[in-house]
Amino acid sequence: MMKRILITILALLICVTAGMAESEHKGGRNDDSMNLLNEGIAFMNGNGVEQDYAQAAPWYEKGVEAGDLTSGYYLGLLYAQGLGVDQDYKKTAEYSASVAASENKSATGVVDAGHELAQMYEQGLGVEQDVDHETMYESAYLGEEEPDAYK
Repeated sequence: MMKRILITILALLICVTAGMAESEHKGGRNDDSMNLLNEGIAFMNGNGVEQDYAQAAPWYEKGVEAGDLTSGYYLGLLYAQGLGVDQDYKKTAEYSASVAASENKSATGVVDAGHELAQMYEQGLGVEQDVDHETMYESAYLGEEEPDAYK
């Protein structure tokens, strides 16, 4: 009986996750942050639309404006890799810092944004090279401590 319940729960989670990632292209008619994020994901991954990083970026920007942390994380990745936007490590650092500073550590990308920021401080990409900041963000990423910059 317990196995049947767990399988049902797992199936529901898979359906919900697939529904979030498999966004239908709706032209952004609904401005809530989840729909904006899903539009960005659709263009980034080519789900139901032709893959187009340049089209993903504005959706993520709107998601950031609506307060969505995951949109900020993905937008930072686009800038880091120069996908659909000009490569800009300074913007990557800004988005990563904003996302990493969130109190919601369970949101997708929050912990990874801190790790990304640590790597940027280590290498001096978009920020002044600073081993203290690198160590601070990396320790938080590894769950060793929460840096003051996060608070």
